[in-house]
Parts: sequence; C-alpha cells; structure tokens
Amino acid sequence: MLTAYKKAVQLVGHYVPQCRGLRWPVLAGIAKVESNHAIGRTIADNGDIRPRIYGVLLNGSGQGGNTTDFPDTDGGKWDGTANGERAVGPFQFLYVSSRGRRERREDHDGPATDRRAS
Repeated sequence: MLTAYKKAVQLVGHYVPQCRGLRWPVLAGIAKVESNHAIGRTIADNGDIRPRIYGVLLNGSGQGGNTTDFPDTDGGKWDGTANGERAVGPFQFLYVSSRGRRERREDHDGPATDRRAS
C-alpha cells in the first residue's frame, strides 16, 4: 500500500491540478482508519486487491452504525450489489462521490476503479 500512496501523491496534480501539498502520510492515515491498509488481502502489481474491500450496505438497517437508506447508484457495478450503496476499496469511497475522478483516470492507466490500490 505504501507504493500506492506514494504513486497517488505523484499523480494527484495530473487529475486535480488545484490540489497541492497532499502527502502520502495523509492517505495512509485515511486508509488505516477505513481498511487497516488492506491487511490480510493480496495486492497485485496493477493494484487490484483481493478479496475486495466493501463497507456495510447503506440501507438504513443500523448495521455498521448507518441509519439512512442510500439508494443504489451503480447497479452493483462497483460495490457488488444493486440493493443499495456501500463504500468500496481501501479508502471506502462511494461510487457517486468519486464518479468524476474515476472518469478522468480511465484515459491514464486503464479502467479506473476505487477497488484498486493504485
């Protein structure tokens, strides 16, 4: 994951030029809280993480502390379920909140996904 944090800091200016000063320890801190740095998972050279990291289903059930029903926005493409939304990847992004970033990345290094470490 350290390699991914450092790569992300190097590339952030390409995707969000107005973002200056982001350092890898900030990303590491977020990933520590959200996924414990993907510990216990396999990270391939291309950044794919297996098994995938999914948050709780945000369906208002109370699981994971959520009490708000968050309707599905991706048809299960990114979070594996069309029954509602859930955060994905080591930073626990929601599809709807990172859609623009993902579209900008696709032309740089292949299909973009928040499930990858790179």
